Amino acid sequence: MPRHVSGGVVQGDLREHPAVRAWQSLVSALHSPDSVQILKEYRAGIPGKSAVYRLTGVGHDGSPVIAKRCQRDAAFVERAIYRDLLPHLPVSHLRYYGFLEEPEGKICWLFLEDAEGDPYSAEVAEHCAAAGRWLGLLHTGAQDVETAIGLPGRGSHHYRSQLRSASRAIQDSLIKRALRIDDREVLLRILSHFEELELQWRQLDSLCGMMPSTLVHSDFSGKNIRLQTNHGEVEVLAFDWESAGWGFAAADLAQSPPGLERFSANPDINAYWQVVREAWPGIARDELEQLVQAGTLLRLLTAINWVASGLSFEWVRRPMAYLREYEASLSDALEAVKY
Repeated sequence: MPRHVSGGVVQGDLREHPAVRAWQSLVSALHSPDSVQILKEYRAGIPGKSAVYRLTGVGHDGSPVIAKRCQRDAAFVERAIYRDLLPHLPVSHLRYYGFLEEPEGKICWLFLEDAEGDPYSAEVAEHCAAAGRWLGLLHTGAQDVETAIGLPGRGSHHYRSQLRSASRAIQDSLIKRALRIDDREVLLRILSHFEELELQWRQLDSLCGMMPSTLVHSDFSGKNIRLQTNHGEVEVLAFDWESAGWGFAAADLAQSPPGLERFSANPDINAYWQVVREAWPGIARDELEQLVQAGTLLRLLTAINWVASGLSFEWVRRPMAYLREYEASLSDALEAVKY
């Protein structure tokens, strides 16, 4: 069997590596890749978690191919986006190579072009402008293709479910765990914010509903973006669409709260507005600013729900550190969204 080394490169007979076996089964290739690089690997004993490998020398013109191993539901979403949707939209996108379902049916392999290019920085104005233009083209171009894709909902029901799931996890922790006084105070403040938001949910729903439902990435942050320059134009390549779906465009417009620089790509709203203003003439520029604040609020709900699930583990120092930051940002976002 191949073995892994600390440098992140698989050694040994590469033909025995599961990513290589899956690739060769898909394309009927006889030769192995030049190397298999480990970008992300699931932990032993948690077979459902995703893993990502780079297979060098096997793609178009000898380019690398990314092999992503993930759960079936997430894989089907990403396949629909890469194969059926993005190629028909006026946006730059990654090449789709194929899809393979393992015999058990629970795990799948997705093969994509490697997102080569420059890292994205939410602090570089040119990057944010490119992200804003790209999002505008994505949102307006995809708004009429819902029935052809059948993506999971990312609208009101989804985000309210995130709120209520996080609320249950926090309440359980307050009841069952011996927490420090300051940690309890943070959790109680979050629950208070949730109660306020529940009372105002209809207004938030109405605000986000001003924009047509469309394809949303739902995790549009710098870690999921690379940039390439083509004929002098900066092009955006977005990946990791596992959280994507059909719903509130506002969520992709979220801006990073103070102290949470990696939270969002901070797409430039003026650049976005220049693209969508003709397609969506019913939305005024000042209303778009409110939608940005609403999008930040929605993304915070998702982040809090994900972190709150960690409160069930023995050590809560790390999740509490995140929740302390999110609580302050949630308070500010609630204040910023003027109902």
